[in-house]
Amino acid sequence: MRSILVAALAAPASLTLLAIDPAGEALPAPVAITGPASAVTSARAERITDPARWADVWGEHLGPDAQRNIRTWHDWPEIDFNRYMVLAFFRGTQSNTDGVKIESWQNKGDHVLVRYDDRTYQTFGFSDGGRISATPYAFFILPRSAKELRLEENVQHLLNQPPVWKETHRLPAMPE
Repeated sequence: MRSILVAALAAPASLTLLAIDPAGEALPAPVAITGPASAVTSARAERITDPARWADVWGEHLGPDAQRNIRTWHDWPEIDFNRYMVLAFFRGTQSNTDGVKIESWQNKGDHVLVRYDDRTYQTFGFSDGGRISATPYAFFILPRSAKELRLEENVQHLLNQPPVWKETHRLPAMPE
């Protein structure tokens, strides 16, 4: 398999590397910026294909109180939108999660399949089980594609058991 590695800017969360495989093989780790605290509190998924929309979504994610640079702008990771797109993924208000991890992405002919799982943990406490509130998010940077995007979540939450995939989102194909 011939792969190309791409690095991205570090964000205040976690970062993964992307191996691009044009053959359509399921790949485990595209670039992923993910974490437990977004200013976006409602669940949604969005394909971003231009710098202006990316700047708007990144600013929305950081919120109005985010640190700004000397020109009073938010700094955001720069993306080459001629070659890449961003799948912005917000999970809404949840608890006991550190973000979202991508399990794989794969070209499937007429669509791109993206499989993900929550990065969860357990807590203990007398008040509400010690739950810790979170607004998890992920920005998956994928090779640009006009194909429909289908997102599937692993809904099997038992240890040492195989994943059970359930479709959660379909983002329509774009005009080429």
